[in-house]
Amino acid sequence: MKKYYITFALLLFPIANVIGQETLEEITLVQRDMSIPFYKVIDGYVKQRGEAAEKEIKVALALNDRTEAVWVDYILDVVGNRHDFYEERYDGYKVYGARCSLHFKDGIATSITGNFVTLQDLDTKICIAAKEAIAKAKQAMEKMGYADVESSSDTEMYVYVYKGVATLTYRLFMYASKQDVYYQAFVSAITGEVLSLESIAYNGRANTLHYGQQDISTTRGVSGYYELQDSDRNVITKFNGYIVSDEDDCWTESSYWTSGVAACCEAHYAMCCSYDYFYDTFGRDGYDDTHGIISCNVLSGYDNASFNWLENKFKFGIYGSLYFEALDIVAHEFGHAIFVYSIGQCNPTEEEGAAINEGMSDVWGACVENAYFPNSTDVWKMCEVINNASLWRSLSSPKTYSYPDTYCGTYWDSDNADSHKNSTVFSHWFYLLSSGGTGQNDNGDYYNVNGIGMSSAASICYQALRAYFCSNINFQSARSSTLLAAADLYGEYSDEYIQTLNAWHAVGVGDPIQITNNHLQVCQTETFTINVPCDYVTWSVYPSSLSYCVSSNRCIVTVPTGISQGTGYVVATINGVRSYTKFFEIGDFVPDMAYAYHGTNGSSENLSLSSASNYIQFEFDSGYYTEEELSDLEYGTRLVNVDTGGITYIGSICGSGLARLNNIPSVVGSYDVEVQGPCSDDWIYIWTIEVTR
Repeated sequence: MKKYYITFALLLFPIANVIGQETLEEITLVQRDMSIPFYKVIDGYVKQRGEAAEKEIKVALALNDRTEAVWVDYILDVVGNRHDFYEERYDGYKVYGARCSLHFKDGIATSITGNFVTLQDLDTKICIAAKEAIAKAKQAMEKMGYADVESSSDTEMYVYVYKGVATLTYRLFMYASKQDVYYQAFVSAITGEVLSLESIAYNGRANTLHYGQQDISTTRGVSGYYELQDSDRNVITKFNGYIVSDEDDCWTESSYWTSGVAACCEAHYAMCCSYDYFYDTFGRDGYDDTHGIISCNVLSGYDNASFNWLENKFKFGIYGSLYFEALDIVAHEFGHAIFVYSIGQCNPTEEEGAAINEGMSDVWGACVENAYFPNSTDVWKMCEVINNASLWRSLSSPKTYSYPDTYCGTYWDSDNADSHKNSTVFSHWFYLLSSGGTGQNDNGDYYNVNGIGMSSAASICYQALRAYFCSNINFQSARSSTLLAAADLYGEYSDEYIQTLNAWHAVGVGDPIQITNNHLQVCQTETFTINVPCDYVTWSVYPSSLSYCVSSNRCIVTVPTGISQGTGYVVATINGVRSYTKFFEIGDFVPDMAYAYHGTNGSSENLSLSSASNYIQFEFDSGYYTEEELSDLEYGTRLVNVDTGGITYIGSICGSGLARLNNIPSVVGSYDVEVQGPCSDDWIYIWTIEVTR
């Protein structure tokens, strides 16, 4: 590594940190054969633009009559100063790579920088036709081993400097479709000689802020230096609006850490990773899916990251010690661009839609980071590399940083003032869908989600966004859209579909998949039904002595005579993937808490009654037994003589958990009080009473 260069940016305040301590005399803007690198102070303070400025440039640079400076573009830098760019033309032909910049301060031109070439008596007579030039370039590529070569664009005429000699040439872009490679060719319009043939894309090696050294794709610009421009992905990364260049494509200079160049390299690397993730995973060609230019600008003094969908530009800030160029942040902004283009190039019209937009961008941040650093422990954490905890968000545990994990739950912003605040409901849904989880949400609902993996969850998200999201998206419609997407990709009531639904229930949006039956306790010869609200179900039962018959979403079970009392269960397996089990008890539960009383005499566990008493009433504690258990006590009560074993049927259940024994026998002695449960041959001991005269 020798030097680094910020093209068209010398002597401007925003780039001062990039230049470092070098003096003006040591700085070379562009260094090529026959070029005249220069910095010139404008004498006379030119205020004009247009033709007047062009004449001033011609005088200042001592251009001959056949050479012109033609205005092509301008920018306003971060402090508001204007910089006009001019290209050199000789006899009307562009001089390849030759341009200069006229720099203004407070509206007054103060300096010129550039690399115009001094040309004298150049022959510009065309002797070779464009068709022949294309054939020459094609032959040259075929000699290099490329196949299926063709010209990929219209030809242009340039004055090209080759080995110290300026020549009028055809500039061609050649494409070898078999190898998917682009080359730039310069063919002499005088002799037909192929003067230059070079690949457009380059792989440099760069220091990044947080990921060590990484390979990056660059382009060798018209200046001959390597720029942060990836022509395959159409990614262009600038610093404060200026092209960043390097002499040997090795972006590892130690001074880059403090100059901002390392941040540019990281943003460039992260944006290319984001592009590749969506292209490799979903076949999407850029944020607009049309291979549009991905313009990244790293800005000093900017404390955020953003995507401007009106200008289709990305911005990533450097603010003191805070850097916003990390992989998850860049992927987050790339996700915003995809969201906007998916819903019709507009912002969401609903307040909840803005939160979903932010949440989905966090999802893409996690996905891209996981794709390149699968062993990272911080995949489910956003902005973790920024040294400011107030900017952190957790997809796995939103409440850690005071964000909601339940719709309208704790930390929910009811005013929707900050779209980032409520975004974690969506991103936490994605986390649960990917990784699974059990617990209780802020609504008091228990949930159980079996994770389907990040890849499948991401496919559901992308399909929902691409096919079903619209500008008025909200959480309810997001739920519906993702269920439709899951059905599209994996089938209705597939495991992926069910877990999508269950994950939404976990974050407080909608109900889960519920498997129901009409009885928790069953008796011999009794028949009961278990239902699943979906098709594609296979069934199994335990114990195997149970008989059952099924239809797609229903299992009818019959308990045969002679089966032992105990626990049984039915297993419903949906689509051959996920199984759900419903347990039931064969026989009765044994009550062990009750209150008995005679008339209004109060309660007692052991009653001694006069034979003259004609009834006893008792009830089970409704705070101890469930309503379903109490309702099962519906057949009657009886007394069993402790000494003789004689049985007297003398009572019935009067209400839910309330029993009454009428006509107490006149025979004195001890009697066990028993209650008949739902199974006709099951009598359950409660307690003993004493009958006395």
